[in-house]
Amino acid sequence: MYDFFLYCHVIYIYVHYGFWKWAVCHGRRFFLSVLSDDFLYREYIREILKNLFYFHTLNIHTYDFRLCLGDDIWGLFWSGLSNPFVVIFSPFFSAKRAECVYWLICISQMYCAGLAFISYCYYKKRKGVTVVCGALFYLFSGYALLFYLRHYFFILPMIFLPIMLLGLEKIFDGEKPYIFIISVSASAIINFYFTYMLTIMLSIYGIFRLYNIYLRFGLKKALSLMLFCFLCYLVAIIIAAPILIPVFYKILTASRMNTDLIPDTGLFLFKANAIFDNILSFFIYYGKRGILPMLPGTFLIIALLIRKAKIFKSLWVFLFIAFLGLFTPFVGYLFNGGSNVTTRWMFIFPFLIAFAFVATSPCLVAISEKNTIYCLKAILFYTFIAILISIMVKNDSIKLNIHTLFSVILMLLTIFGLSWGKRRLSLLYREMFLLFVVVLSAVYNAGVTEFKVIGKSSRPYAPQSFIYERTVSSSNAAMEYIDPPTENNFFRVDTSLDSSFINSGGLFKHYGLAGYRSLMNSVFTTSQLELENRRVFFLWRLDGLDQRASIMSLASVKYFISSKLHNTTAIPFGFNKIKEINLSDRNYDIYQNEYFLPLGYTYENYLTAKKYKDLPVLNKQEAQLQSVILEERLGGRFQENHNLELISKSLPYKISGMKNLIWAGNVLNMQENRAIMTLEFDTPVHTSEIYLRLRGFKEVPPFIKAHNALTIKLDMRSNIDNKYIFLPRHKHQVYFPRENYLINLGNYKQKTNIQCKVIISRKNTFKLDDIQVYAQPMDNYPAQINKLREDVLENIYVGNDKVSGTISLKKNKILCLSIPYSKGWHAKVDGKKTELLKANSLFMALPLEAGDHKIELEYHVPGFRLGLCFFALGAVILSGMIIHDKKKKKPMKENGALPPVQE
Repeated sequence: MYDFFLYCHVIYIYVHYGFWKWAVCHGRRFFLSVLSDDFLYREYIREILKNLFYFHTLNIHTYDFRLCLGDDIWGLFWSGLSNPFVVIFSPFFSAKRAECVYWLICISQMYCAGLAFISYCYYKKRKGVTVVCGALFYLFSGYALLFYLRHYFFILPMIFLPIMLLGLEKIFDGEKPYIFIISVSASAIINFYFTYMLTIMLSIYGIFRLYNIYLRFGLKKALSLMLFCFLCYLVAIIIAAPILIPVFYKILTASRMNTDLIPDTGLFLFKANAIFDNILSFFIYYGKRGILPMLPGTFLIIALLIRKAKIFKSLWVFLFIAFLGLFTPFVGYLFNGGSNVTTRWMFIFPFLIAFAFVATSPCLVAISEKNTIYCLKAILFYTFIAILISIMVKNDSIKLNIHTLFSVILMLLTIFGLSWGKRRLSLLYREMFLLFVVVLSAVYNAGVTEFKVIGKSSRPYAPQSFIYERTVSSSNAAMEYIDPPTENNFFRVDTSLDSSFINSGGLFKHYGLAGYRSLMNSVFTTSQLELENRRVFFLWRLDGLDQRASIMSLASVKYFISSKLHNTTAIPFGFNKIKEINLSDRNYDIYQNEYFLPLGYTYENYLTAKKYKDLPVLNKQEAQLQSVILEERLGGRFQENHNLELISKSLPYKISGMKNLIWAGNVLNMQENRAIMTLEFDTPVHTSEIYLRLRGFKEVPPFIKAHNALTIKLDMRSNIDNKYIFLPRHKHQVYFPRENYLINLGNYKQKTNIQCKVIISRKNTFKLDDIQVYAQPMDNYPAQINKLREDVLENIYVGNDKVSGTISLKKNKILCLSIPYSKGWHAKVDGKKTELLKANSLFMALPLEAGDHKIELEYHVPGFRLGLCFFALGAVILSGMIIHDKKKKKPMKENGALPPVQE
């Protein structure tokens, strides 16, 4: 045992330290959302620890206004907040060291995944150096290395899979079920997404093991074990219910969960070229699908499994099911819960290959003459196929030949080295030689994945703390020059011109507008899609409100931060400069909103959502200034608005230039890369916001490249600010349900001639029904805002999951609260429970009668109390199981160990 763990540490220190050192020094520019989320985790955990050890109270807030416009932090549990590695490391590092913490978490998880695999092999009666080799096969596959650099939660299933299987084996052997229950419960708490995938894998595994038990011990024993396993799984899930149920609620209310993405070819088969690329990447070289490649020599393992097929029947079945995923999209569709076809389930592949290596290792370390000849024939066949494919694949033939040559040399080295060593070396030295070959292939795999796959497909590499330094020198950092919101002073800050720094508000303790999260509240994006806001990038990403003055005021935006490089026309109407600052040789201006609306403001009348949706898009903005938008009609005490004053108007324009572009009917056809359409028009004499609308704008097949999005740039000659819109491409269009874009070109105070250039970088064909230019006069805007703030919420208090204030009304009005609508918020008016209404498609409202009122809001995580009830039930059942287990059970004779391999 001592020797084994010594080997394990030597391998991990040698390989991981070198890889980690390179990664930290040249850290990948991973998404800022990960960095800022890690900072939020740090703050939450520190707050809990401070309350617990300093104030001796367990006070945990569950709602945070730094998450986009405000959201439930329960959505962070699945991405890292409940991850024990995050809890251990994050509180003890500053935000500047967030990248180091990121790599530390990744490497710690990889290390634990290896130990979990080793533990499973030990239970299956496999020990020694070959198990260390199997762990390296497990950890240095394409899946592990690629996702290792994307987000640390992708490594979690690699930890839980071996532990869950070990726990399941213990149940089948009549031992205590606590490892199984704890692992399933922990997985469900830390990450529900992979728990679902692991459940499918456990079910398949359990079916085969139960079948073997049925053959040996009869149907009664198999059925009783099946029911007991189900009971243990159920207990584990309901113990995790306080976290799991609220997260499920977040899933049901998240925008992206309403999508169903099925490939054009259906769920039966991938396209022929995709299947070819899958198989090719798996065995021979690193193609488009970087998550598939196993270590060189995997083909040799498969060949040995074929030779020993009668001994390893169950393992063959698992590999067959996994290989189906390379041919049919249905496997990925099933493992992803039926929403789209994903490759994230492929952590199962390295586990199966690694375990197959451990299972067949006796054939290698004590290789016979027959097996030597068989393996050489397999290598010859492999070489023939590789050469044949190299002839077919012209573009990548050099790369393919290099990888093939390395694999062939490695397999030949393994066979000849072990065959020669069988007669001259002891078993330990042969195993050490095998370890050397596996380490060599692991280092090779890490290097190729890092430099060839990640380096080309991801953003450029950068020095350590690059993202942090960029963030603290951006307009986001200028927030520090504004006094942060307090319990009695609520406001938001817009810095969304820096679109690449989404989620960064968490770094500066301010409330912003932008957010990027898989489980983001759906009202953020759906409300802005109604307004055709260009800054909605997919259903789970909002980059701001496009500097639209009215929408910003309704969202309680008090400050706007802009770079000195931006033209004054990019500054929203009503924002006046109050401060100039310099950060890292970059100059920024801070503007204050003259027409700021507080957390609660009032309307005299309302408009139903049905009528609101029938309005032209620009009129919807005007409508929100005059009437609150409600889903249903109110009683007679509140007046419905039937006479909206709509003054936005269309502007005439001309197309003064078309370069590399032909627009005929509704088809926009590019002749070359970088096509330009130039529009020319005059703005009105009076102050107006100018909008360009692209109606029915969409890329159509055939797609040149299946990128997630295509950037369309708009360049205004009178305004040096560029505007960007993103078009979804190929399969991702289902996550971007729009064809209309309303783009704010700026705020113009006098008549100006504008030449706007629509620049498309990549050649393709588009559908474009119409181009429209609109002016939104700001003449009525000051009066409309002043009317809304005649009666506002006063004495405001914003605390942990609580908001309160007072208001005095001379007549019946509707109080609009600029808090995103959620079922978790509960209201009391003068101590009486009152239903909160959805307002303006985004916020919340309370109809109030004339008089003085005290408003109290409290946030309760939807499903949390129900989860506590389930937790209590699970605790009772688990206690009963522990009491029952005091009577020792006789273990079954057969424990599922690997059968001995005879030469």
